[in-house]
Amino acid sequence: MQKYYQGLKRINQTDYSVVSTETGATPEVSGGGALLVNPYNHREIAQAIYDVLTEEDLRKNLIKTGIENVKKYSWLETSKKTLQLFEKISQS
Repeated sequence: MQKYYQGLKRINQTDYSVVSTETGATPEVSGGGALLVNPYNHREIAQAIYDVLTEEDLRKNLIKTGIENVKKYSWLETSKKTLQLFEKISQS
């Protein structure tokens, strides 16, 4: 999951729209910045890719939302929160 999240974060920092699976933590991590599909439904995947390629408003909205969403994530903040959790656990 870590590797996938890093890829999604990098993509969302660019002018690319994202089609991804609706499974796992992807809906939460993507924050509306990806068009989510059933990974086992090839027609749905193909339709989503087609929609992103042909619907300019959808594509622009996904890009804008993805760029805004990625701002919520930071390695520094994640490490601070992890350290705080470890400190809290060690004190109990």
